[in-house]
Amino acid sequence: MNRYPCSVFIMDIRNSSLEGKGKELSAYLNKITSWLTEWTGKQAIVKHRRGDEVIFISEGYAAAYVAAHFLTVSWSKVEHPPYFGLSFGEIDSRAADLNVETWIHPLMKQAREANDELKREGAGKAQFAFRLRDDLYETQLLLNSLLEVRHTLVKDQTDLQKKVYTLVEIYRQQRKAASMLSKSPSTISSHFKKGKGEELVMIFKTVTAVLDSIEQKAFDDTSTEKLIASVRSSLQSSSSEWFSKREGDESV
Repeated sequence: MNRYPCSVFIMDIRNSSLEGKGKELSAYLNKITSWLTEWTGKQAIVKHRRGDEVIFISEGYAAAYVAAHFLTVSWSKVEHPPYFGLSFGEIDSRAADLNVETWIHPLMKQAREANDELKREGAGKAQFAFRLRDDLYETQLLLNSLLEVRHTLVKDQTDLQKKVYTLVEIYRQQRKAASMLSKSPSTISSHFKKGKGEELVMIFKTVTAVLDSIEQKAFDDTSTEKLIASVRSSLQSSSSEWFSKREGDESV
């Protein structure tokens, strides 16, 4: 039987029932599904369904987390933050060949359980939660602990620190962030450090490294770096869709 590495996320958004927001949020989620399809070169299943839910299924143990990470980084609906139940494992067909409406698999159940847990906990604890098979319980515990720390660091950022982190994470250049925010490189460096940007970069690299290590032991290779490059390239070319420099941004 063929074996393929796979990861899944089930995404919901907070406060989606606010009156008068349905059409706006639906249009935004449709745009999100287009982004996800572009990022993965149409090698993933992306489904917007049940109002505010998006399902993502892709090859690669880290793919769902990478996609979810960059969605949160570039997310523009501040009053409606997303949250993600995630899982990964192996399946017996290509992810792009699956029918999400009829696919029954432990990965979907695990991602759903993780998503439901985040829904019950509310907005205060984390945006990401992994639920994995029993023999990976220790990995699940460590990943989720790291991602709770991530959430705390992001919550404590000022608006300007969030913008700086977003731009540095996408462009990998503090000078580019300085140019886009009309600030000096030294100011950007200061806000990146004060906003715990270095720690957030470390957490992202650590989580993806763990997922890649597990995948490499089973399949000898990963395509995570290629996916990350694709996501960054896409976001750089579509910056007008997610980046706005508001009047009144913090000054120093």
